[in-house]
Amino acid sequence: MRPTTTLLGCGLAAGVLVPALILIDGATRPGYSLWHHGASQLGTGERGWLQTVNFVIGGLLLLAFAAGLRRALPPGHRALWGPILLMTAGLALVITFATAAGVAFRLDVQDVLRPAMEGQCPDADMVTTG
Repeated sequence: MRPTTTLLGCGLAAGVLVPALILIDGATRPGYSLWHHGASQLGTGERGWLQTVNFVIGGLLLLAFAAGLRRALPPGHRALWGPILLMTAGLALVITFATAAGVAFRLDVQDVLRPAMEGQCPDADMVTTG
């Protein structure tokens, strides 16, 4: 296999692995529903490390895909800006979730979501009163 083909395959791997792990982890979490909760909320609780690793690996795969895309496209604006935007997204995933892992917040999904489920929105109150 050529290196460019392998790098382009990383895009396919990222597009399959990241959503698959989100769906599997979400389906096995009590009280979690992807229809009502964000995927990043899977990064809380005892198994939060799993989602952090998922997003970091997804970001690294996206970076590899961007490098392969840069090699594969003919010279021009598309060969420059498409990969740059993909690299930016990949770096954002890696940096955001790699540093969030060091914050070490250990909340349960229910604790994070309880105010929203009870109809409370503290941020809206701050906007109206202050």
